[in-house]
Amino acid sequence: MTSSPFDHITFTGSTEKGRLVAAAAAKNLVPCILELGGKSPCIVDKRADLDHAAQRIAYGMGLNFGQTCIRPDYVLIDTDVVQKFMDKVKHYLGKYFSEGKDRSAFGSAVNDFHNKRICNLLKDHGGTLCYGNENAPNDFNM
Repeated sequence: MTSSPFDHITFTGSTEKGRLVAAAAAKNLVPCILELGGKSPCIVDKRADLDHAAQRIAYGMGLNFGQTCIRPDYVLIDTDVVQKFMDKVKHYLGKYFSEGKDRSAFGSAVNDFHNKRICNLLKDHGGTLCYGNENAPNDFNM
């Protein structure tokens, strides 16, 4: 793509791939816009409407299989309401993405490299899977 005669290139993705796009665009003096590694935190205060927040965050997490630049990446939340909020998020994730639906219709990691990268995020950073597929390391379906 970057060797084609474009007037302008817009790229959203990782810093690593962004470097490749920028280098290829520079060879042809094509201007480019790079959106690299953005994060979209959500802040939930204990005074928030937890049901409303959980509904919106769960939807945003799964929109287009989570492949959007504005996907909620993490939640900063008051410790007094963490469990109540998590219960509501689990409810909405189930409602939107699994209840009565064939899991094979959902998105999955594109290849082994990315599947391992995603699974290692939990393992290496002490995360806990609270909803999803515990067999993800083997079948790519989160």
